[in-house]
Amino acid sequence: MPDFADPDIEAMAEEVFELSNASSIARARGAGASTDLSDAEYLTLETLLKDQPLTVGEIQKRIAVQPAQMSRILRSLENRPKSYVECRINAQDRRCVDVTVTAAGKAAHRQFRKVRLGFTAQILANLPPEDRVQFMRILRRIREGIVAQLAAAEAADDGK
Repeated sequence: MPDFADPDIEAMAEEVFELSNASSIARARGAGASTDLSDAEYLTLETLLKDQPLTVGEIQKRIAVQPAQMSRILRSLENRPKSYVECRINAQDRRCVDVTVTAAGKAAHRQFRKVRLGFTAQILANLPPEDRVQFMRILRRIREGIVAQLAAAEAADDGK
């Protein structure tokens, strides 16, 4: 366990960690409703919908998975009764494969978001309005901090 100088920060970190654990268990138990996507498959579709086409390597880097795992994710998304992604050889570099999301993939992505957001909204609805405002402010600051750390880590990786 890391050595925390501030016991309040340690307690907060523990609470965030426990929240993450509880959320993972709720997802594993199908809280809210089930979807046919794993978290990694959803992240792949989410990444592609923000910027496509992407090569397999670009997706792998953005969602931080190993090459073998990326292959399994894409194979799973591609081998659905209605494929969620389409993979094609890159016209400029035949060693690369470009990946795009199909209409079925977009629908699966929307369904996944709807289920997850619905579950979270049910829980957040129990907060009083003044707590919701504070919670949103704090969440945005935490997300900004995470994004900044990810960007710094990516810049450091690029500098190697």
